[in-house]
Amino acid sequence: MKLIGIFFRFFFFFTAAAAGLLMLALALLSYGSTSGLGSWEKKTAVVVSSAVSKTKHVKGASYCPDIVVSYDYSGNHLQSKLQIKDMPCSPLAVAPNKIIAGYPVGKSTEILVNPKNPIEAKANNYSRSPLFYMFLVLGLILISLALYVLFAPANKSVKRDAPQAARPLP
Repeated sequence: MKLIGIFFRFFFFFTAAAAGLLMLALALLSYGSTSGLGSWEKKTAVVVSSAVSKTKHVKGASYCPDIVVSYDYSGNHLQSKLQIKDMPCSPLAVAPNKIIAGYPVGKSTEILVNPKNPIEAKANNYSRSPLFYMFLVLGLILISLALYVLFAPANKSVKRDAPQAARPLP
């Protein structure tokens, strides 16, 4: 019986630890999309086109804002697809429609341009997805749970027999 308890304890530890590490890796990927924005240069751009693109998947369709901006950088006139936020696509067309409503054709807007790759442009108010915070919190909870399961003391309410040599004589 003791061996089964040890097996379950290690099984729950490895399952929770693996899930927690996966959540933290996903949070790290999302964090990477905004970590270097401090070194990007602010520019003024003009919206050239603004539409919602539909992509079909096995599980349905997703709708993404497709906004193209035109701007000048280091004497060159560039056009780029504007990245609005981390994970802007949605299974519902309503959310991207709200986003593109803020970017009508001809509108002048502030953008951030990557100096290492000037064709890469993000909105001035680019932000992490709410999934970043969900993955981070869930990952930390799962890692904490895994460590608790591994290092939690044994159940003290279970009566354990002492070895024969340790029992007092009658």
